[in-house]
Amino acid sequence: MVAPDLLNSFERQLLSKLTDGDHPLLEGLRKQAGSVTSVRRNASSFGIEVEFEVAESADRIEPADFCLSDVGFGLYDDDETGQAVLHIKDGCLRKLAAHLIFEMWPSVITPGGMNEYSACPECFGPYYVGYTYDNVADKRWGRLPNRDMTEISRALAT
Repeated sequence: MVAPDLLNSFERQLLSKLTDGDHPLLEGLRKQAGSVTSVRRNASSFGIEVEFEVAESADRIEPADFCLSDVGFGLYDDDETGQAVLHIKDGCLRKLAAHLIFEMWPSVITPGGMNEYSACPECFGPYYVGYTYDNVADKRWGRLPNRDMTEISRALAT
């Protein structure tokens, strides 16, 4: 995984969940995460984005461009729910993004009294998400006990 000093605990939890699973591509992403040399982060009212720089020597993966977005999370005892997305571009880890679905991203007051958006909120979860159906017209986002590897394989094959 990415060197511990490059990511905070919130980002590590999300990246670990997004790259978890028994699939060659996910294994490749975990290996690539170990070759991340630097990160840039941005926190705003919409959420956070962490951009990765991967060592040139790291093996690239195929398909080269896709996103993994089947991980949700809660903040502060699961009161506020959000979604995490891992962007892969040109065969490399490029960006981890997290946003809340119904709320603005939490902010903190710095020692100087300035209001800044939190880069490391208290995470409850993370968990896998997917659509659940009560009937044909009722499609809802729900929590899954395990990652749906059939869906992951199907999505990566297209």
